[in-house]
Amino acid sequence: MASAAAPAKQAPSVELDAKEKKQVDAICRSAFLMATSVALCVPARAPLVLAMKNGDAAATAQTMGLMSSTAALIEFLLNPVLGRLSDKYGRKPFLLMSTMVNAFLHSLVALAPGSLAINILDRCISGAMIFAFFNPMGAALQDLFASQPMEKIGGVGAKMGAFFGLGFAFGPLLGSKLGGGKAFAASAVMFAATAVSIQSGFEETLPADKVKEFDITAINPFSFVKLFSTKAMAQLSSTVAFGSFAEYANIYDINFLFMKSVMGYGQEEVGKFAAGFGVTQIGGGIMGKSLIAKLGTKSHTFLSNMAYIAGFGLLGAAKSGTQLVLALLCLMFGHQRSSYPSTLLAEHATKTGMGRGEIAGATANFLAVLKIIAPSAYGRVFAWATSNGRNMPGLPYFFICIFVACAQLTFSKHLQDQAAEKTD
Repeated sequence: MASAAAPAKQAPSVELDAKEKKQVDAICRSAFLMATSVALCVPARAPLVLAMKNGDAAATAQTMGLMSSTAALIEFLLNPVLGRLSDKYGRKPFLLMSTMVNAFLHSLVALAPGSLAINILDRCISGAMIFAFFNPMGAALQDLFASQPMEKIGGVGAKMGAFFGLGFAFGPLLGSKLGGGKAFAASAVMFAATAVSIQSGFEETLPADKVKEFDITAINPFSFVKLFSTKAMAQLSSTVAFGSFAEYANIYDINFLFMKSVMGYGQEEVGKFAAGFGVTQIGGGIMGKSLIAKLGTKSHTFLSNMAYIAGFGLLGAAKSGTQLVLALLCLMFGHQRSSYPSTLLAEHATKTGMGRGEIAGATANFLAVLKIIAPSAYGRVFAWATSNGRNMPGLPYFFICIFVACAQLTFSKHLQDQAAEKTD
């Protein structure tokens, strides 16, 4: 682990040209709208399901965990298809598709918020569509900065993270005020606005000479095994996988139940906490670019992982609002923790002949397998920890600490092995 924390040379400052800046602005604007669309429903969904389950928090945790896991299964089946199609037809069509599908599904919930069947349908498909948006967006960034990924993607990723955080700060506040069907109606409108933003401001990034023919016989939902083709790729894939257990998409349902059980919070208070999480993403994005430049990517990744371990540890032990604030402050420094390992993984994968859309799809599919497991597992852990006289509602967060620690250890081993290869 020491090698990851060792001082690194200051990263060079690389300015974006006018075309790149325009594209980045369009991406950041769309990220804000997309995040707002998603976050509007964060404080609204769990109360709807909780009411349908007659106030049974444990049953709600298991139901929502199953919904999230089903969404991940659908994502698992779609990712390889969409990834290869985006290498053929470009990124833009799939950015538009995902937003419009979610706009339609959220409209259904707005019309029938008390229907468990419609909520399940919406959560399972719209959850998969969220990543059907961000996967081609990630491929688009790789397209834009293929010649200088290290120098530019870190800074651009931090900026996009700030805009994403802004959406996650604004969305829950509005969603908690609206609640129920009104929150989903507002979300549907915002998804439609995201599509308009993409259509009007985003230019296709896939170069003509990088187009890959679509081969349906090559589609395999288990194609992510290619990400383990070399030792370096296996280490980086494992790093990204361990880190994914801390992703907000895997835990936001548990957040509501934890806040309700421990703090007695209702929909509005949970919305404020979710907004606070979004504010930390803004702060993390703003500081991330500067920290990467000052510390270097290796040390910044180490700091980010340690911050997440501390943050989730504090969250799991929280008994007061002050402790929640301290947890959020720690988490603020960790939101960019996967940027460098993911970029390194993409670089290694391109050397094996994989297209960038294919890489994004394969990576997302690997993580989708884990998302099938994680939310349902967290729901079951929460149910076990809060039933039969047990009072350990923070237990899922302590599991997350272990996963993030594994991510850092695996990444440190990768850095050590790469350094050893260079000296041989």
